Amino acid sequence: VQISNTAFDDFNEPVEDVIAGREIRWAEDEAFVDGILASPISQELMRYQAELTQIQDLHVMNFYGATIAASSRNVEYSEGGEAWYQVLITTGEIQILQPALDEESGRWGMEIAVPIRSRADNSLIGAVSMVLDYADLQAHLASGVSSTEVTTYIISSIGLGVIVPSTDQIA
Repeated sequence: VQISNTAFDDFNEPVEDVIAGREIRWAEDEAFVDGILASPISQELMRYQAELTQIQDLHVMNFYGATIAASSRNVEYSEGGEAWYQVLITTGEIQILQPALDEESGRWGMEIAVPIRSRADNSLIGAVSMVLDYADLQAHLASGVSSTEVTTYIISSIGLGVIVPSTDQIA
């Protein structure tokens, strides 16, 4: 991750312009995407995802939110402009996003992102996120409940339902 950050710092144009150009390449240039997906980190993410089927996607980003590794093409190239990413990269707080429907697959997923810190000085240098299959999360919670009269919810710190029995209850 640090190598990617250093490369972005060394570009002769603003980072935002570099990312904008790479977002276009991510959408249009198969060789560019294949290069990222062929990296050793991406290959490891793919192996991990294959072993844990409840994970829909894994994604590693540098400090600027640019993709440096991914388990599939389904991720966005840059998350740097997202509010959750800005909170994560400035505070170091783990981010748990509201469940969302992936229109392409028809599956509900919940993204969880954690910061990556430098081994040298513990500074924030990037993030890794995973999208978990929401139906698997619901089933896992339900399997731990021994009574049909009990319904399990996981609620965020601001009172939003994170894992609820039905996707109809997601705000």
